[in-house]
Amino acid sequence: RALAIRPDYAEAHYNLGNALRRQHALGEAVDCYLKALAIAPGDAECLNNLGLAYRDLGRLDEALAAYGQALEARPDFADALHNLGLLMMDRRDFANAIKAYHLALAIDPDKGDAPGQLLYAMAHACDFSAQAEFDRMLAAGRLQPGQASPFTMLVFADDPALQLAYARAWSEASSPPPAPAPAPAEPRAQGERIRIGYFS
Repeated sequence: RALAIRPDYAEAHYNLGNALRRQHALGEAVDCYLKALAIAPGDAECLNNLGLAYRDLGRLDEALAAYGQALEARPDFADALHNLGLLMMDRRDFANAIKAYHLALAIDPDKGDAPGQLLYAMAHACDFSAQAEFDRMLAAGRLQPGQASPFTMLVFADDPALQLAYARAWSEASSPPPAPAPAPAEPRAQGERIRIGYFS
């Protein structure tokens, strides 16, 4: 409705793009982001989310360009740096992934799973200083449960209790909540036929 009234409303195009991306309508989301950017060029949030949509579509070069433009518009944009690190991991460019994560963490030391992703990238790069980095993060409280996957923890930690705590936190964060229990069946009258439904 907002766009019907004001087709040049950049924020409405951006919000519609976000809604479509959450529904995995990625091509349509890209179209919305591009319309928003045609109206409001250089919007760092929109460019970052355009990069996310391109990455999910496997269009990595276009994602890289979008993140680059987001960071030109806002060099201290930790989200875009974090997402750039993920993209560099997709491209197996470990050195630039490590650089992006370091920059993101310099801006926001508690940036989501960036600490764990940094360690993961360092391990892939065979950077053996990663163990010391892990120890520093853990001692400083900068690697909380939920910020590193259980697979990353297996590489760096030999404490079973620590591994279990991080595995539980990761599972809770990445798994949908359990479905509610089904309603109990109503009692049948004596001799009443059983009704069976087939679903496929």
